[in-house]
Amino acid sequence: MDPQRDIRWRRLKETFSALESRPASRTLLQACARLMRLRLRAGRALARLLPGKSKPSPPTLHGLDLSRGQRVLIIAEDRIPQCYRYRVQQKIEQLDLAGIEAKAVPWTEAVYRPELARFYHTVIFYRVPGYPHVLDLIHDVRRMGKLVFYETDDIIFDAEIQREMIESSHRQISRKLQKQVLDGAKYYRAAMLACAYGIASTPALAEQMEKHLGDGRVLVHPNGLDQLGERLAKKTLPATERSEIRLFYGSGTRTHDADLALIAPALADVMRQFGKARLVLAGHISLPQPLEPYEDQVERLPLLDAENYLDALRFADINLAPLAPGVFADSKSEIKWLEAALVQVPTVASATRTFRAAITHGQTGLLASSMEDWSDCLVSLVRDEPKRRRIGEAARQAAVVKYRAVDLGKTLVRKLRKVAADAGARVDDEHLALCLIGENAAPLATPDDPWWQSYAVFQPEPEDMAQLTEYLHYMLPDVVLITRLLTEHVAAELKQSGIPFLILLQDADWLAGGEEGPASESNLVTQDPVELARSVRDLDAAMTSRRRLADLSSHSMAVISLNEELAALYYGAGLPCDLVTAKKLASILESGDKAP
Repeated sequence: MDPQRDIRWRRLKETFSALESRPASRTLLQACARLMRLRLRAGRALARLLPGKSKPSPPTLHGLDLSRGQRVLIIAEDRIPQCYRYRVQQKIEQLDLAGIEAKAVPWTEAVYRPELARFYHTVIFYRVPGYPHVLDLIHDVRRMGKLVFYETDDIIFDAEIQREMIESSHRQISRKLQKQVLDGAKYYRAAMLACAYGIASTPALAEQMEKHLGDGRVLVHPNGLDQLGERLAKKTLPATERSEIRLFYGSGTRTHDADLALIAPALADVMRQFGKARLVLAGHISLPQPLEPYEDQVERLPLLDAENYLDALRFADINLAPLAPGVFADSKSEIKWLEAALVQVPTVASATRTFRAAITHGQTGLLASSMEDWSDCLVSLVRDEPKRRRIGEAARQAAVVKYRAVDLGKTLVRKLRKVAADAGARVDDEHLALCLIGENAAPLATPDDPWWQSYAVFQPEPEDMAQLTEYLHYMLPDVVLITRLLTEHVAAELKQSGIPFLILLQDADWLAGGEEGPASESNLVTQDPVELARSVRDLDAAMTSRRRLADLSSHSMAVISLNEELAALYYGAGLPCDLVTAKKLASILESGDKAP
């Protein structure tokens, strides 16, 4: 997310929080919310009564065999900066490194523009709630024949598990937040069930998603490194000499208050034993009651963007990653360990399923299963500086090897293509066909011809020309077959695409500038503008189209015609072309360069 946009969003949330604290403002906000809900309901009722007034569905464009290429669209919730960075921005970067084009749009924009998905093979809905407009969008996208995934990095879709997590938090989560979490679960679950497949950040989370989507229908794609992370991992740490030992805990939401409270007694014990111990809290965190006597040993930092957060973490001595045991915690990712590893800070983490898989205890971090474990681990690190340095460096080396962006991108592409193969994705578009009719109405090329199987030929229709670049990026054909007059803009797009193309002359439009019914085609056999002016109504258009054809000829595989008389006509006008047969067409295609 753009840093300025992130700052504006935080300020907006702070403004609304301040307004909600005032009774008069709260009443006004509630009234506005009720009015918006009424308008939405009225709009849906009107759409049911007047179906002809509803938004038209975008034209169908089916999925292609993904071995030819792939384009990925991520329709995302973009209002949680850390989640958006790891699950959306990183994925786009990873796919780009793997040679796959990817784009992200906020779901609040996508619901009004279903046509966005038309030129993408795979569509991922990340953390979107299943409101009626979103479910309609998912339905439209699936109807287009796309591969549709629902992605999440938390168990936000299961109200029962959420309720267990809240009850285990010992009232650290406010009633208002509890209600938001539990009410939201049904919407996330609805959106997930509307999709065909799922993507999870951890194996434990994938297992929970498969209970709803079905076995084998959820991919695991872990969080990893991006350009920022890889740059930090190579950066030399500053030499510091401090008398204090900093224990760092960062949070982006208030739901993490319960996690800090879980280890508060162990932290209090460490701060009592070591006056040099300092607890650094970054973000939205309330100080647990056991730590209140040591408030003078607590440092607070505001909510920071990604790079500033990691710079602050760089100056810590010990990173804390506590989680209450259970299914919810097992489904959480190893981000806290990974971020600290990049800046060579050792982590003490709860022994959840994910942390056990990521951390080798005593080598790349420390794992704690009880309050006694937490106290022992923290005390050992506070006392032993060489141990802190050794574990921090080992963690950095492990993270750089296991979580490289280029490797994660390749693995993700391989998994997506396997799903596509299992789902039966295939070449299924009416434009990928070549049927050239000769004088005896016999096709010159059909799918039965042996050489045909090696080529994907795209013949654009007039309605395709306005989005030619999108079609070419989507289809990645071997050859483009041009059968109609092109505008200057479309001709430029065709040349810039780098995809080989053939020009098939079917009439005299290129000679007459697209003019309907010239007096006689034979009158067009001239290169003299004065003589040409006697035969066409628009001399400028005729001369321009001829020059454009001559330019395109120098870039094309060949200019061909099925008719001997038509070929002679163009030849006489100084625009030579080949009279093609099936054998000659095969020879042209086989000798030409395929698209990269």
